[in-house]
Amino acid sequence: MRKIRNKEGAMSLWMVIVLLVAVVVFTGLVEIMQRSFALQEINSVMDTAGVTALSKNVKEEEIEKWERYYRTGNYKPDINDLVSKEGTKHLYKKIVEDDTAHITFIRDTDDAKLTVSSYEDTHGLGTSTLPRPQVEIDSVMIVTVDAHGLFDKIANLNKWYYESRSSENFMISYIGENEDGEVELSIRSVTRIIYNREFSEG
Repeated sequence: MRKIRNKEGAMSLWMVIVLLVAVVVFTGLVEIMQRSFALQEINSVMDTAGVTALSKNVKEEEIEKWERYYRTGNYKPDINDLVSKEGTKHLYKKIVEDDTAHITFIRDTDDAKLTVSSYEDTHGLGTSTLPRPQVEIDSVMIVTVDAHGLFDKIANLNKWYYESRSSENFMISYIGENEDGEVELSIRSVTRIIYNREFSEG
């Protein structure tokens, strides 16, 4: 390697090295901020979409059946009839797609998990021992965002999540490619509506 003998040349070389390092660090910070903003915004959209989709697909006539059941004790309704599961999924996907379309550095989204359930339970009711009808949407999305090749070194995504109602963990896996200019992020949203009205009152 040729040595730089004059002081000015040595100083210039160090300045170039420092500048290159600064550019790499700055690029990394910008990408971290972009990913953070993307996660927060998409997570917010998913939460809002969950509430809207559930609210519009819960069957009011089934709620009335549960009200009568808690008042009289006669004819317990089928909890599976409380919400239109397919209608909820369809509306949820549409809202998420429409409300994230403006985020320019998102290349693709994919549903890794999307379940809609209804149950009569005390889950989420604190110290209450009286079960109540509940509807829930649990969604995990894989979001592909733009990334510089320097920061795209891991091809596969494996992330564990905790399911509080069952007290179990589950893993979301995704197989991608490294250094392809794309990074995959997983985002989870769980939205639940509890019908906790005083059904026992006449």
